[in-house]
Amino acid sequence: NIRATDYNRFEEKMEKGNAQLFFWGWHADYPDAENFMFLLYGPNSRAGSGGAGVNSSNYQNPEYDKLFLQMKTMEDGPERLAIIDQMPMEERMTLSNMAIEAGAMCGLIPYDATTQAYLNEAGSIEDKAIHSDADADFAEIYRWDLSELRPQVAQPPKPDQVVSVEELHDTPITRAFIGSCTGGKLFDLVEASKILKDHKVASNVDLFIVPASQKVRQQAEEMGVWKILQEAGATLLKSGCGACINAGPGGLKKDEVGIYATNRNFKGRSGDPTGLNYLASPRTVAISSVKGMISATWEEES
Repeated sequence: NIRATDYNRFEEKMEKGNAQLFFWGWHADYPDAENFMFLLYGPNSRAGSGGAGVNSSNYQNPEYDKLFLQMKTMEDGPERLAIIDQMPMEERMTLSNMAIEAGAMCGLIPYDATTQAYLNEAGSIEDKAIHSDADADFAEIYRWDLSELRPQVAQPPKPDQVVSVEELHDTPITRAFIGSCTGGKLFDLVEASKILKDHKVASNVDLFIVPASQKVRQQAEEMGVWKILQEAGATLLKSGCGACINAGPGGLKKDEVGIYATNRNFKGRSGDPTGLNYLASPRTVAISSVKGMISATWEEES
C-alpha cells in the first residue's frame, strides 16, 4: 500500500534517512540517459548533507562513488552515441526502462531520425522534437564504451547482480520466458525466432512467450514469426505482464530455475519464492531454452 504524507514530513524523512521506500521524480530534458548519475553520488545524499544534497534516495555505494569520480573527468565523444543510434526504437525502450534498475529516476535518449520514423509509423506526422540547447550546461557527463559489451545475465535475487553469461554456462534451467514490457516487443520475438527456427525447445524446459501487445502479436503472425515460435514448442500466451508479476502461466514453481527476458527477478516476484530467476535478453533466453542450460553461444553463427 502507498500512504501519502505531508510534504514537510516527507522532507524530514529524506534528510534523516528515515524513509523505507518512496518515488520522487520529475520529467527533465536530459540529453542522454547518463546525465542523472550524479543524483546517486553518496556525498550528495540528503541525509548526509543536512538536506542540501540532490541524492534524495540517500544511496550509498563506495564502488559507485569511485566510478563516478573517475568518469566525471572524461571528455565526451561520439562513440557511445553512435552505438545507441544503431539501436531500434524498441531496444531504446528497454534501455530507458532498465535505467530505473540502475538507480536512476528516468532514462531518456535524444530525439533523432529513428524517433521520428517511429512516430510517423504510429500516425504522428508533426515534428514536436524537444532538444537541449546547444550550449546547455550539465552537472556531470559520463561515457561508457559499449562496443565490447558481451551478453550479460542478472543473477537472482536482484537485477543488479550482473555477470557475463560465460560465468553461468552449463547452469541447468527448467523454465524460460520471453515477454513483459522489456522482452515482448516485436524486435524481441524476431530475435528469438532467428534462434528457434528449425529447432526445438529442450525436453526439460518449458518456454513461454507473451507478446507485449495485440499489435505485436498481429505483426509477428504476418511475418511468420509466430509460426516459428509455435513450431519450436513454445507456449504462446495472450498479451500482458504474465509471469513477470506471477500472473498466469509461466511462473516459477517450487525450486525451479528459469531464465526470463523480464525486468525484475526479486524473490517470489515471478513465482514460488524458492525458485531462481535469471534475467537475460530474449536472444539469450531462446538459446538457453534450446540447450536446456544458460548460454548465449550459438554454434551455427561461428
